[in-house]
Amino acid sequence: MLNEHPLLKYLRPIRAGRPFAGHFVLDSIEGWENVQLQLRDLSTEEMYALQIFLKESSPSQCLLFFSLDSTKTYSHDVELVINAIKTIIRKNTAHLSDWELRGLFNSYAFDIPQVRDVEFWAVLKGLKPAQRTEIEPSKYPRLKEIYEKNGVYIDCSSFVFGYRQDMMEKLSADAPGALIQYYASKDKRKVALLKDQEGFQFSNLLTEEVAKPYSQVIAEAIKTHGQLLGYPLCCIEAFQKVEHHATPRIFFETFRNTTAGARAELNNLEGEMNFISHFPCSFNCAPSLQYVRSLLDAFPLSDRLEAHRGFYLYFINGGFIKLKVDRSTNPWAYRLIKASDGNCKGSLKEEPCATVYKHILEGDSLLALDRIEIYKKGSRICSIGNKLIDWIAVEFE
Repeated sequence: MLNEHPLLKYLRPIRAGRPFAGHFVLDSIEGWENVQLQLRDLSTEEMYALQIFLKESSPSQCLLFFSLDSTKTYSHDVELVINAIKTIIRKNTAHLSDWELRGLFNSYAFDIPQVRDVEFWAVLKGLKPAQRTEIEPSKYPRLKEIYEKNGVYIDCSSFVFGYRQDMMEKLSADAPGALIQYYASKDKRKVALLKDQEGFQFSNLLTEEVAKPYSQVIAEAIKTHGQLLGYPLCCIEAFQKVEHHATPRIFFETFRNTTAGARAELNNLEGEMNFISHFPCSFNCAPSLQYVRSLLDAFPLSDRLEAHRGFYLYFINGGFIKLKVDRSTNPWAYRLIKASDGNCKGSLKEEPCATVYKHILEGDSLLALDRIEIYKKGSRICSIGNKLIDWIAVEFE
């Protein structure tokens, strides 16, 4: 338990079982809602218990608290060590979101990304009828245990697959990058339907030892699974029209369908900690927004929502550049937040994304209307048109 508790890494430089501060050692970490650190003074063999727990200061915020056994007397050295531990934990957890901080005090396996994902909590709370998510085969047994303990039925695919750029291919379970799908719902029949129907579709598509377009594989599944998974009908129908395209082109069509402001709640470009698991028909799709708002009402996720805001230059080859833009200046001052290859590996090396990214690193402001114009100290250093409609500028708000 000592080496498995997620709080351990936030105690660094203190290491489990290794002396620190001269003559103290961390013997154990026990508990979840109320975590207890057992410290031992090597010079006296005296044991000291430091309790750590969370208190909600508001529905959307929680704070760390510490407690010692008030019946014991503590030497000056012990008090210094305890205060140092408090400082270390507070410092090391200061960057964590409220959601992540709660995870350190929860018995769910938050080291498994799928448990941190809102899909798990949406199914658990009945906000979503069923879930289909991929996972490494080695992590599935622990995940299955967590779901079943919480009254959620779960099963996994009989096929194993992996990705090569935007392509899906059949793999053996022990191959690097191997994944399986798992299906979860409070309705056992939905789990069985998802597994049986998708198993048939995937086995047909992956019979030959060749890679298939990921969108082709998923499209076949979505036709029959969309409503089982709670996807809005408008999004299912929109996806069917673009199912033959690769993932970056599908996103591109979603942008083109977004007639009003793009909503941060539906930003699923970056593939991490998204609120939705489907391709929305647009980035202001009303049914999709309604679902996300139900999540935000049920869980303290406002910090995650903030991370989904930003100004994006999205390229049809799959790359995107995310900026923090100040529109009060002319041209707009910016700060680079992130540049990613999205779902097409190597896309930042392709044009026009490569040129734009290079000049973004050099410049300090830009305009992105019918052209991308990048400036440095008031002088334009780059101007790229959009005759082929190969990029879109959008701000998620």
